[in-house]
Amino acid sequence: MTLLRSIEIAQQLFKENWKIVIVSGLVCGVAFIIAGLVLKYKLEQFTSSNTKDTSEFKMFYVNWCPHCVNAKPEFEQLAKKYKRSGAVKITMIDSEQNPESAKAHNVEGYPTFILTTGSNNSAYNGSRDFNSFDNWLKATLKL
Repeated sequence: MTLLRSIEIAQQLFKENWKIVIVSGLVCGVAFIIAGLVLKYKLEQFTSSNTKDTSEFKMFYVNWCPHCVNAKPEFEQLAKKYKRSGAVKITMIDSEQNPESAKAHNVEGYPTFILTTGSNNSAYNGSRDFNSFDNWLKATLKL
């Protein structure tokens, strides 16, 4: 089959099925709009949760970073401790899966640790081990 014949067949199919093509395009457009609204809602939900009086200690990471790989088990241990006590929410955020969250917190390197209390953010720059995280939280939040 020649290229010209292929083009003629495609044109004939479009003439016969133009309604299906247009409806399919509209459905895809609506799906993209809905997906955008859901993403915007999730981002607003994330940022509005930061204005409450609760504290949240966040670790922004990427899976390919060796420093993140080493810090994750220590941070997970911290999350287990504070999940029981409820004194502070511990959250791990994959920046590749949640780029909006990383951008909203001005994350430029990995791992990045941020404590959010109300509308205030405090960067953690200490050692990346359980005891250092825990001691810093106790001192900062007066736990």
